[in-house]
Amino acid sequence: MKKYIAFILTMIAVISIAGCGSSTNVSSSPNTESSISEATEPSVAEQMYEKYGSIITKLEGENYDGAIEEIEAMKPAPVVQEVDITPDNFYDYYDIIYRENDISRDSDGRITRIYKWDNEFSFVLKDEYKLDENEDNTVLVGVTGDYALKKIEEVDFETGEITLGDEVFDEYKAEIVESNKEWANAGTTLLSETCEGTDVIQCNPSVLVIERWNNEGYGWISNLDISPTDYEGYVFAPVNIEISRAEGTLHIVNE
Repeated sequence: MKKYIAFILTMIAVISIAGCGSSTNVSSSPNTESSISEATEPSVAEQMYEKYGSIITKLEGENYDGAIEEIEAMKPAPVVQEVDITPDNFYDYYDIIYRENDISRDSDGRITRIYKWDNEFSFVLKDEYKLDENEDNTVLVGVTGDYALKKIEEVDFETGEITLGDEVFDEYKAEIVESNKEWANAGTTLLSETCEGTDVIQCNPSVLVIERWNNEGYGWISNLDISPTDYEGYVFAPVNIEISRAEGTLHIVNE
């Protein structure tokens, strides 16, 4: 907006200079068609004032809001580009984001608890795109993949960073199936989700993978707390995420 006001103020200065230094000298070329044309044709400054005179008047009267409103009305309408989303172009417009760990600290800044959220993820529209909010930008996404059961190798209780080890699902598959035998998918780590959204598409994994496995005699632990006194265990982390289905149209504003 400042650029528009600066432009108008510059234009006022040009008009003022043109008004002080210009006069039409008809006598220098008497009785010629060109001199008549030059005498009657409005100068560039006059044409500019005719076009922007009301804005200049508002600025001179310190009606800045009115001037800005009039300038805004003169701006061309933004161009809206329609993009049909498919599995092939989905990642051109969205990034996959894994939910960050939720860290609690005491009054001295020491970490007292970490919530481990490796199993949750979403797709977020890239920053360079802006959607037309007056249009339907809903995107339906089918997600497939796998979950890896990984050991918590190391926890940095200064930064909250967690290092995971190798895949160990096969090693504990029997215990996992036994402790979750009432669930149809207890014996597999296959992931299959359908997610829906616009600028953010949140995916909610199945209940099987929202719990933490601990092999120190506790079996499944229903919370994901990791503390300085207890961080031995395993967590499920999504891997090999693929877009099997993507439907919807984005209305992208090109300003």
